[in-house]
Amino acid sequence: MWHAPNQRTRAQNQIKKREREKQRHSIHLKRITAHLEPILPTTPPSPLVQARLLINDLSLKGIGLYSSAPLIADQEIHLTISEPGSIKIRCRIVWCQDSHAGSHILTQQAFNYRIGLEFIFTSDEQNQFIEFCKKYLNHSLGIDK
Repeated sequence: MWHAPNQRTRAQNQIKKREREKQRHSIHLKRITAHLEPILPTTPPSPLVQARLLINDLSLKGIGLYSSAPLIADQEIHLTISEPGSIKIRCRIVWCQDSHAGSHILTQQAFNYRIGLEFIFTSDEQNQFIEFCKKYLNHSLGIDK
């Protein structure tokens, strides 16, 4: 039936490859618009900084996002997210670094800075929101816990 000894092995490998491709989940990364606002008042007042975050960068302790302007590490800010639910969370900037031009999220406005934020929780409502976002992420990835 098989003309060459390696044809059978090749056919089996192709079947395994097709099965692996069927099992892969396509991951849709939800992109959310956010605003960053320094907590301490400055003269003149600091404008709101536009930011974008990917919901898969969310954890119980913090979030990573892309920003249109650099911010100073250890500064406290308010992160305002308008979807999937509107909430304002107090955060501390852990780190800020330049993002390469080819690696930023493609939009009309450039988000050239990558920022890591640590949440500073002040109420149970914020904890519930973070849990909701984690459940949303798990559901979108097909991981039900």
